[in-house]
Amino acid sequence: MALYLEEVNIYVENGSCIDGEIGSGNFNLPGRVRLDDDNQPIINVALKSFVLEYERPVEYSIGHEHILLSLPTGGKKSGMVSAKLQLRPASPGRDWVFKGNVTALVIADLVDGS
Repeated sequence: MALYLEEVNIYVENGSCIDGEIGSGNFNLPGRVRLDDDNQPIINVALKSFVLEYERPVEYSIGHEHILLSLPTGGKKSGMVSAKLQLRPASPGRDWVFKGNVTALVIADLVDGS
């Protein structure tokens, strides 16, 4: 068993304060991911850090912040991390947007330390 960690950066340039934003980032692993007893890959993703800020209007008090990470693909030697992001004031307008960066951490158990 060899745990492998890789950072994945997800950039948001024009996130909607009403609809949220879905961003993604790709990763490559140096070896194959170990499978568990149910033949599922032993791989997961965690939030390492994030910075989100309003683009328009420039400053406003935050009513809601939400980040959800998932691994829609992955399990062999590469894959993608997906992030659903929302930065929302109490009553946003349709033209209010945000920008920022999310750093996810992919954690995988690689076969034979490969």
